[in-house]
Amino acid sequence: MKMLDENGKFDFNKLKSFAQENSLETFLSESPHAVLVGSGLYRGWFDNKTYAQTKGRHAETILFLQTPEEKKEVAKLKMLEKHVYPLFGKVVVSEKKKNIIKIGRSAKNDIILLDKSISAKHAEIYVQMGKKKRFDIFSIKDVGSSNTTIVNGKRLGPFVEKDLKYADVISFGRFNLVLIKAKELYEKLQKK
Repeated sequence: MKMLDENGKFDFNKLKSFAQENSLETFLSESPHAVLVGSGLYRGWFDNKTYAQTKGRHAETILFLQTPEEKKEVAKLKMLEKHVYPLFGKVVVSEKKKNIIKIGRSAKNDIILLDKSISAKHAEIYVQMGKKKRFDIFSIKDVGSSNTTIVNGKRLGPFVEKDLKYADVISFGRFNLVLIKAKELYEKLQKK
């Protein structure tokens, strides 16, 4: 079943249907790797108690509106914040080297974020195999983007690599994603 679109993101309805129709084992055999989840979707999955425990780290992007055009931009951004991006898809998985997932506005990227605040080549996420023979070591590098990359509220310097962990909030331009495990994604997709 083809669940990825041309922008490197999951077709959310197909993904949710697949998760609800199959066991965790089947889901993980098709999508075993970590994903980036739009912060709007991530926030919507948790109740206020859990959200309060994260100290608001997964806060919504706030834009100040003035014109009807800016309102359209916000609607588009809110839509982007509800997407799910796999950390593999177009990328060939290799155990021997860093797997590079390129992120940006250009069609040449593995994950394409179509927003004017995103540079053509914005950032790269590196995924490596950990001690338990799982791809669970993550790092990120801003590749000289004009609007920078921010991890948990801290701006990355250009071409500086930073380690990532699950539940980290990564901001590309004005748009936020959260790194989560495939198992957590499956569990969240089970909710009606």
